[in-house]
Amino acid sequence: MFYLIASCISLLICPLIYRYCSFENGLRKGLDGFVFVSLSGLVMFHILPDIVRVGGIAAIGLALTALIVPICVEKCSQNRSKTTHDMMILLSIVGLLLHNITDGCSIMLAQQADASIMLAFGVMLHRLPEGLAIWWLVQPKLGTARALAVLGLMMLMTCIGYFAGGELLNYLNLNSTVYLQAFVMGSIMHVLLHQHHEGDCKNKELPMRLGGLLGFVVLAMLISETGHGHVH
Repeated sequence: MFYLIASCISLLICPLIYRYCSFENGLRKGLDGFVFVSLSGLVMFHILPDIVRVGGIAAIGLALTALIVPICVEKCSQNRSKTTHDMMILLSIVGLLLHNITDGCSIMLAQQADASIMLAFGVMLHRLPEGLAIWWLVQPKLGTARALAVLGLMMLMTCIGYFAGGELLNYLNLNSTVYLQAFVMGSIMHVLLHQHHEGDCKNKELPMRLGGLLGFVVLAMLISETGHGHVH
């Protein structure tokens, strides 16, 4: 239970980090760099290899479809640009919510006698870029109350995965959800690229570079032997 509470706390501190960084422009740019590098890296290097291994070319095609088609729609129709982007944000949030069920399953497995403490540490560590990404996407557009509601749903999904993990693992394994995960992965990458472009990614200032470097360090820890073996 301690690991479950700690993982929820790691989500709750994300709004505080975001609020503190928003007070100063340099820190805000650093936060943007951290979220972009850490979350896109998690998708590309932590999730994509398993998806390709199980789903093959079809999974790659679905991911590229979710990435490229919204861009084409936005280019062709300015009237549909905002609607398409909002739909991709919603799909990305749903994907992250479902991902939190596997976080709960991982925490449950981490409490077993033969499990390494690094499994629980990895879950708590990678919840930071997840929580920051939710706040980064939701709070500026929909306000603080709705962003907090999404974080609350993330914690609820984690609890569901924790308490019903044994049963859920039979249905949420990679073999049964590979194409859904591929499509959601493409949607998340579309949203990240869109947000990063809106944040004036051409202006590669030092804070953004440092934030990206910190995101790379966190990413390296998550995909190394010290990270947690995620039960997709």
